This record gives sequence, structure tokens and C-alpha cells, in this order.
Amino acid sequence: MHTPLKTLLASSTVFALSATLASASLLTPVQTINFGGSINDTFVSIDDSQISVDTSSPFTGFQKFDPSLGTLKQVLLTAQVSVEVSYLFEASDVFDVDEPFTAGYEPGFNDLVQTSVIYRPNDGFSGFAVTFDLNDVPVLGAFDEDPQNFIEDDFFFFTDEAFDSYGAFGIEGLPSEGVIFSTDDEFVESDFVGSGEVTTLSLDSFVELNEMATLDNHGEPSLTITVEIVAGEATLQYEFIPIPEPSTYAMIFGAGALGLVLLRRRPLR
Repeated sequence: MHTPLKTLLASSTVFALSATLASASLLTPVQTINFGGSINDTFVSIDDSQISVDTSSPFTGFQKFDPSLGTLKQVLLTAQVSVEVSYLFEASDVFDVDEPFTAGYEPGFNDLVQTSVIYRPNDGFSGFAVTFDLNDVPVLGAFDEDPQNFIEDDFFFFTDEAFDSYGAFGIEGLPSEGVIFSTDDEFVESDFVGSGEVTTLSLDSFVELNEMATLDNHGEPSLTITVEIVAGEATLQYEFIPIPEPSTYAMIFGAGALGLVLLRRRPLR
């Protein structure tokens, strides 16, 4: 027994409408906030095994997703930043003024200069980066230098400064983009769904030096690192599956009823 063509067409219509209902998604209007002014620094001995400094700027102003609109699918984030980093390297303890000295730091593969939007589920201590702006650590200090070049009034003192800035904000660059999926294991629905502001996002900027300094004919030079989030702009948008309108349900039920009518009208064999 063969199924009539009309019945197949009606069944296909029901299936297509149901699939559209299940997969169609919409975007909420873009929310935008501006930030800046977060600064931090650290003063350390350059021969420490690891040197790190970070500063954080919590996001305020992003509103949560209204669950009456439908089911949240993902959170779309962008960030444009302007970050400045300064390095002040100082050395004042040469052992032998008649011999070359080295007191320097050469960056390695594991060093990191990064600014990211951080999501911390449940306002917890730990979290993960959603967007990424990256930069490099400069070479710092002196290598095989003559101490006599840095002696004044019988006092040895060497200093080296480096300044750097990065990020697309203010220079018409492309923003860093990231997505938080509602299906992620770390995702907590109440962080983004409900009423009030989102409190689990921040912009964190940090420098990590993980290599060992090179020291020869010198004691313990120091390094001061300053990280400042000068300015920036972030956006948030929700992608969601909307709650169907009553007319959509009417279309599906109507197509289903048509299929039943065509099925009942098949000629008997």
C-alpha cells in the first residue's frame, strides 16, 4: 500500500514547521558599557621564580536575560580595550666594578601579557577567559655592560624602562569576541537569566613572567611592573530560542489536521 502524495506533503509541512519552531533563534538588543581607570603595580626582585601583576575592572550595567522571551542559547561578548604596561628595571649592586655585569630578563614562551573578559560562575574565585587581547614582554636590563658607564659619585646605579600599550580601543581596531554557551559545563543559568544586573563578569589585565633572570657580577636587581586599563568598551547580547506565538501553534495544528483529513480520504484498496 502506497501513501498518497497529498498525505506525504501534509506530513512534510508539519515536520518543517516543527523543525523551524525548534531551531529558530533571535538576538536581544546590544548592551554596551564603557570602563577604565583600573591600575595596579608590583615591586619585586627580578630573580623570583615567577613574577605576576594583575588588575581587574568588574563590569556593571549588563542586564540579565528575561526568561519570558524564551530559552537562552548563548551569551555573545565583545571587548575593545586600551591597556598600558610599564616596566622599571633597577640594579645597584655590582660586585666588581672592573668586570662586565649582566642583570637582565629575556622573555620566554611561557610569559604572558593578556587582557580578557573573565566569567566567574556563581561569583566564585575561579573563572575562565572569554575574550583575549595579547601582547609581548620586552627584553629588560643590561647584558655584558661595563659598570663604569653607570657610576656617578662612586655610586653604581643602572636603570632601564620600557613602556607598551595594546588593544583596539580608540584605534578603530576589531574587538575581541567570545561566546558563553548555555550548554557549557561551567555555565550557571542564574548568572545570566532572571532580573537585575550580571555580576559574574569582569575585565582582567595581567602580566606573568615565568623565566629566570640572567645575573652575572650582580646581586638582586628589582623590577616594578605597572598595568593600567586606560579605557575600553564591552558589549553583551543574548541569543535565544523564542517562545512561539499562538499563531505558530495554530499553523502546526492546522497542518496536522489537514494530514488527518487527507489520510481519512484515501481510497480503500
